[in-house]
Amino acid sequence: MKIRFLLILLAVLAAWPAAANQIKKLRIAPTAEKVRMVFDLENQPVYSFTIDTGTNSLIVDFQDITGQLFPVPRTAGCEGFLNSIRRTTLPANVVRVEFVLADGVKPQIFSLAPQANYRNHRLVIDIKRGTLIAKKGIAGSTSTIPSAEAALVKEPQAVAALPRNKGASSSLQTVSPTAKIDKAVAGRVIKMSDLISKEELSAPDSSSSSVVDEPDDAPDTSKAILPSGGGPFIVAIDAGHGGKDPGAIGPGNTYEKTVTLAIARNLANLINNQPGMRAIMTRSKDNFVELDERSAIARRKKARLLISIHADSGPKSSVRGASVWILSAKRVDKEMDKLLVQQKKHTELLGGAGKVIAETEPNPYLAQTILDLSWDNSRSEGYDIGRRVLRRIGNVASLHKKRPEHASLAVLKAPDIPSLLIETGFISNPQEERLLASAQYQSQLAKAIFRGVTDYYSRRQSKSGGTFVKSSTNKAMLSATADYRKHVVKTGESLSGLASQYGVSQSAIRNKNKLKSDNLLIGQVIIIPAI
Repeated sequence: MKIRFLLILLAVLAAWPAAANQIKKLRIAPTAEKVRMVFDLENQPVYSFTIDTGTNSLIVDFQDITGQLFPVPRTAGCEGFLNSIRRTTLPANVVRVEFVLADGVKPQIFSLAPQANYRNHRLVIDIKRGTLIAKKGIAGSTSTIPSAEAALVKEPQAVAALPRNKGASSSLQTVSPTAKIDKAVAGRVIKMSDLISKEELSAPDSSSSSVVDEPDDAPDTSKAILPSGGGPFIVAIDAGHGGKDPGAIGPGNTYEKTVTLAIARNLANLINNQPGMRAIMTRSKDNFVELDERSAIARRKKARLLISIHADSGPKSSVRGASVWILSAKRVDKEMDKLLVQQKKHTELLGGAGKVIAETEPNPYLAQTILDLSWDNSRSEGYDIGRRVLRRIGNVASLHKKRPEHASLAVLKAPDIPSLLIETGFISNPQEERLLASAQYQSQLAKAIFRGVTDYYSRRQSKSGGTFVKSSTNKAMLSATADYRKHVVKTGESLSGLASQYGVSQSAIRNKNKLKSDNLLIGQVIIIPAI
């Protein structure tokens, strides 16, 4: 009788339908190195994908999809990587998405669980340049695309590129989902993804106008990792040059080092007067600081953002305007090679990268993967902050560059800290030199930079469910002062989850809110105490 009951139970469970899922949106953004696409889903994705080598297509089939279908984004700016995207609804709640790829590229696909600062399940697809590397030495054989998880524990397998074979018939290569991985590996991946937001891409190339020039109310694909608990958000301000290094000298004998220090001091005052924020300066007087030491100071002080202030100079006195710069991909590759050798420095990294590397058995591929993801995150965030800073500066000054540019700048090379260098104007231009030497103009520039930074982080924080404190100059960056912050409960959230998210104990939250049970209501406002 018991055996019969168990057989019936197993049959019922086998026939039980899978949980319905919804694809909320597909985000897409190109860079010079790759195109990254991110599906945001309500639940863990159940999917399979196929490579059609005859048409250079990557076909992804999502199972059990219900609800309103997501809009298909534009592919402008993806030239050389992605030609088009097609979405089709199939029977049995299957949604098929076909990516028609350019010649000579390779796809990589992996899923990500929700994180403290990002609550959706995600399926990530990277399209990168590559050449065909046949698995087991047989050209055209089934090629497994390695997941991000696999890349963490062993040497990454080469990913098959998709060259167009015009003379051959369409050859389908079906690849199973990457969800089934060893439990030990899964635990390591979850730990890393909890600490490093690898779902976002490296900074978009300036030529990708369709992504760069998105409206303010467009979905924001960038990410911000705010410190948990009630600690302040620390911004490192670097006044360029100093001491024996005067920097550029204007025709009226104005020193760049003097201008940068004045603007940096103004910016520091604004940040220190803002609830939830604190500024630290790499130099607060006329002294010289080595370039490598500037980012090291930011790391030692646990800064979450580095802003380096400079004034530009050029051979033509007519050139004018401000610009923002972030680290170039070529400089990243150069610094990556150096950092991989300097293993002792790995554990110093912020954002959890150092902790993950320190707690894992020595593995060069794991370290390289984490460093790469950390750099992607920092450059992406720096780029998006730079966009907002430029918008604000454009209200008080002329712009030399309308979008952030990339350059090989030593002060920006920290892989774990979003960093941007701001050229406040051309000191070689007599008119701009007089402005830059003006205390009033220096104050205006500092306010513009400050508002650009808080524009970005307040928008990111509001999307993650926090609330904001109004100030005389702008929205507060954090949801409360250093004593507490407020959190509005959303679907699926629990007391234990909030405790983990903000780094406090369940009992502390329970006592602060006088909760009689651990059950939370949707829309309920929970006060999160400081650590």
